[in-house]
Amino acid sequence: AIAIGREELVRGAGTLARVPLEGGAPREVVENVSLADWSPDGRDLAIVHKVGGNSRLEFPIGKVIYETGLYIGAMRFSPRGDRLALTPGDGSIVVLDLAGKAMTLSKGWGEIGDLAWRPDGSEIWFSGVRSIGKFALYALSLSGRERLVREEAGGLFLHDISKGGHVLVSDYLFNQSLAALPAGESSER
Repeated sequence: AIAIGREELVRGAGTLARVPLEGGAPREVVENVSLADWSPDGRDLAIVHKVGGNSRLEFPIGKVIYETGLYIGAMRFSPRGDRLALTPGDGSIVVLDLAGKAMTLSKGWGEIGDLAWRPDGSEIWFSGVRSIGKFALYALSLSGRERLVREEAGGLFLHDISKGGHVLVSDYLFNQSLAALPAGESSER
């Protein structure tokens, strides 16, 4: 079976459900879930469960190992399944062990996109921007050393890193234009 989340609002939460791979009706598991990630062995899910204005990281489902009043924007298991990396919405990147002991590895980001672990577990890669500007791809060691991996003329969003080390990113360019239809004219310019 696979887990799916139905997002109802931007930065909102939906219902986590399980659906058999061969098809069938979804079976609801938990309401008000904003993120979910399978443990590397595929047995359990870690979820971000929104309860009473707080974001609770639960692993396994029902056991709270981290809680914040902030919005958790990204959360991923390490390849060995012994840690979780997350972005708690305050411009930082935090790593937790499964007992909930938190260590802040980096601070001061204006925005952070998604994150993923290198296959060997030595770094967390993420897309981010320190202040105003474009997103770039960064790596963060478990000792907190940051390095720029790649930047483009536009910006980069990280989606995932495969077990073989292939990185899935998308780039973007923002264009702005203004069109007007002056009085007495028949076409925009």
